[in-house]
Amino acid sequence: MITYYLLLFFGIVAVLASIYSYYLGIKFDDHVSISLNKRRRAFTPRTCVVMACKGDEPELEKHVEAILNQDYPNYRTIIVTDSVKDPAYFIINSILNSHAGKDAHLYNSDSHPRASGKVAALLTAIERDAGTSEAFAFVDSDASVPPRWLADLVAPLADDSVGATTGFRWYFPSRGGFWSHVESAWNASGTNLMFNERYNFPWGGAMAIRTEKMKTIDIQRVWKDAISDDLSLNSALRKQRYRTIFVPQCTVATHSQTTARTFFTWPRAK
Repeated sequence: MITYYLLLFFGIVAVLASIYSYYLGIKFDDHVSISLNKRRRAFTPRTCVVMACKGDEPELEKHVEAILNQDYPNYRTIIVTDSVKDPAYFIINSILNSHAGKDAHLYNSDSHPRASGKVAALLTAIERDAGTSEAFAFVDSDASVPPRWLADLVAPLADDSVGATTGFRWYFPSRGGFWSHVESAWNASGTNLMFNERYNFPWGGAMAIRTEKMKTIDIQRVWKDAISDDLSLNSALRKQRYRTIFVPQCTVATHSQTTARTFFTWPRAK
């Protein structure tokens, strides 16, 4: 009898979880539809796209090419690696040599001993830009982006109350096994949160911010000894009461190839 009631309990929980999941799916679809139908005025300030690279990421060439061929009128690209010995350096250098006409640059990370490797790379890019750009967009090297990614990400920055815009990551488990599917489901469950300005944050793999806002929050100071680029940025923006706008069409695609070992490392890093 105890076994029967125990199984009944778990069955009810499973049904309720399924109903709630269905509800979240409908809510997500509504949020996306509203965002896609929202009219935004054209806003295309000169923008610097920053990509920090380390190691030979799968399909790195494809991701860099996508950034170099954005449907955006006035932008430059700065890519930063740890050193000339990094495998990514040779790959990216070859790509940029074949795009000599692009305003695209490859640098090694300057010394920022108290910041994490990625944050040091972002600070290097900001310094190397030397104030020539009116906005910055940051993208992960394993992110696959569509041609209008930059235009869609930058447009909401026209609103002065907006501190940053953000996309999010969507894992496609097509190239992995069971743990890739778990990773994809786990990550997708948090996407609805990004629509809520009270709880969302500028996700470091796809975010944009105007240069004047970076000066207001003193981004060099914020990132000087930061481990996480996005969480420290989120805290600084909230202190100034700036909003973060989630742009669902700027969600970036990543093909998951997660194993059991890498999966249990991944959520701890989040």
